[in-house]
Amino acid sequence: MWFPAFSEAKKRMAIVFMLALAPTPLLAEIYQGINYMDSLGKVRKCFPAAAIQKLSPAWAKPTDAMYSIKGNGIAGTVIIKFGDYRPAQRKLIERSNPGPGRDEMEKEAAQSDEDALYVEWVRWVPDSPIPLKRLVEKYGQWDKKDIHEQTYQPQRIWTKKKITAHISDDDKYVQMIDFNFTGAEKIMGCRRNSIPVTKDLEHFYLSEDKPEPKSKKGATGK
Repeated sequence: MWFPAFSEAKKRMAIVFMLALAPTPLLAEIYQGINYMDSLGKVRKCFPAAAIQKLSPAWAKPTDAMYSIKGNGIAGTVIIKFGDYRPAQRKLIERSNPGPGRDEMEKEAAQSDEDALYVEWVRWVPDSPIPLKRLVEKYGQWDKKDIHEQTYQPQRIWTKKKITAHISDDDKYVQMIDFNFTGAEKIMGCRRNSIPVTKDLEHFYLSEDKPEPKSKKGATGK
C-alpha cells in the first residue's frame, strides 16, 4: 500500500525510527488474530481451509468491501469489513502530473483485492445466541448501553476494549459481537503492514482511546 507523501526510502526510515521510540501500547481484544490494516490476502493465509465469500451489503460504497469466513474449526461466522483505498488513488491520479509519483500511484491503483483491501473491523456471529453473562465473565461489566440506529436492537458496549455486543430484547443473549480496534492497535496495524504513521495521524488514532465526556443533565433534567 502506498501513500504519496512518502518515498519508499523515507517510509522505511520512518518505520524504523517510530518503532524504536514507540511506547508499549495498551491493547484491547484482537479477534482470531485479525489485525487492523491486514490485507485480504493476509487474512486468507490465516484461514487457508476456510470458505471465504464476498458479501454485498446494500450500504457498501466503492471504498467498502465485506467478506464472510466459515469452515471447520471456526465457531459461527466471522465477518470482516474491509476498506479500499484504490478509488481515492484513482482520483489522485486524475489530478497528478506525469512522472514517477503518478506511475507508482497507477501501480498501486491496479492492485488486486488480495493486496488492496485492508481490515477495518471484525464481527462474529455465533451459530446460536450465547448468554450475555458469558461476556461479562470474560470482559467485566459493560460501561455503555446503546440502540442500533437501523435495527433498533439493544447493544452493550465495552468502550475501552472496543467491543459491541448486539443482544436480544430480553437482555439475556448475545446475537453477534463487533470487534473494533483501539487507537494504539490501529497504529500497530499500520506499522506492521509497513504504512507510515505521521505525528498527526498518531495523535488522531490515540484520541480515539480517550474516554467519552460524561453527559451533563440538560434543561429537561434527563
